[in-house]
Amino acid sequence: MYDAGRKGCLELLEGGFVNAFEETLRLMDWNQEISRRAELGQDRERPKDLSKDLEVTKTVMEMLKKSEKSDRKGNIEATYAARIELANKFIEVDGFRWLAEHLYKSCYRILEKDGRLKIKTLQLLGRLEERRNNPEAALRYKQKAILMADKASLHPDDPLRKELFQNIITTFRKIGCICLDKEHEFIGSKQSKAVVYIKKALSLAKKNDTKEIQASSYGLLGRAMMKFHDNKKALKNFKTYLSLSEECNDAYGICNAHFALSEIYKRLGDLEKSTDALTKCQKQAQENGFLIPKIFSSISYGQLETAKRNYLKAHEYFETSYRTMVISEKIIPNITDLLKLCRVMCGVGRAHRSFSVLISALQAPPEMKMSELLTWRNTGGTFLAKTATKQDHLIDLNEEERENEEAKRAILIRQLIDNERNLL
Repeated sequence: MYDAGRKGCLELLEGGFVNAFEETLRLMDWNQEISRRAELGQDRERPKDLSKDLEVTKTVMEMLKKSEKSDRKGNIEATYAARIELANKFIEVDGFRWLAEHLYKSCYRILEKDGRLKIKTLQLLGRLEERRNNPEAALRYKQKAILMADKASLHPDDPLRKELFQNIITTFRKIGCICLDKEHEFIGSKQSKAVVYIKKALSLAKKNDTKEIQASSYGLLGRAMMKFHDNKKALKNFKTYLSLSEECNDAYGICNAHFALSEIYKRLGDLEKSTDALTKCQKQAQENGFLIPKIFSSISYGQLETAKRNYLKAHEYFETSYRTMVISEKIIPNITDLLKLCRVMCGVGRAHRSFSVLISALQAPPEMKMSELLTWRNTGGTFLAKTATKQDHLIDLNEEERENEEAKRAILIRQLIDNERNLL
């Protein structure tokens, strides 16, 4: 502490800021403690050493002086404002989020009543935990804030209350998505934690009459049911998703709902309804300039043509998707991974195997699956990724057809490689 802040600490004492001096010492001690915990692997965040950062130490001491002056005048709001301002700054700084947490918690303690400022502080603590990638802890803070808001009898239309509910719904959905990625598809929807969290988000959305959030939550629930092979419930959820999106006049939601319906009808083997829903999706995407739905609907058309054994037609759809993505390189997130996957699909007749991997690439680049796909494409070997389940396959080729298919695929792969070389 004396390496960086000795002079500052002496100035605090000389100025009579005893509380500020003592809090500075506590911060130094706490900094050392969490550093020790991080070294032992008990804490994911590796904090920076406050005692060696002159600028940060000086900033903190100035804030503590300002805070103590306000305390002496009995101005709690000014004390709160000084601490919150600094905490909001450090929440964005790696290595000093522990300091933001300390300041937020000190704000919570100095407020005497369960008022709006306390609720806001809990919200900020929740946001901090989200930055630390700790959604469960964030959820606990937000749930406490909701209980406090109910206790304070905030009006249903109060902006703070609305913001609270939107935040906690988002957190429930985020945890649901994390669980969904980790859970095995054969555990069933009744045993799924993901379904529980998504349903909680949906329940809160209904309680607060937020139709758009309800709609997207039904879409997410449908995806979960689809993963656990509960196709009837998935279909029902996707239909509700479409209905609510139409009520809200949410064009993007309508487009996504049609795409989801196309997928579930495809899973159920109803190719006619799947094609009809896909046509509506692509029309909506073209009218509104929705790039990603447009690309995915083209890929899905390729899947349907693959299921009908129109392999050359399927290849054309995949090629169109790939070229569209090349043109739109600066717009789409994770474009490199999407391009690789789409390029794989261009050269493979039975491309529906890799489709769900392509969808997941928007959230997380699947390097291992990518490697498998590229090997499968280039060697014609076995595709081992979990996404290639038997239920995802809409056709079963006999030996003669399989040989035919292999020959066509080899030609298409060679054609694609030649085209790519010509572009270089």
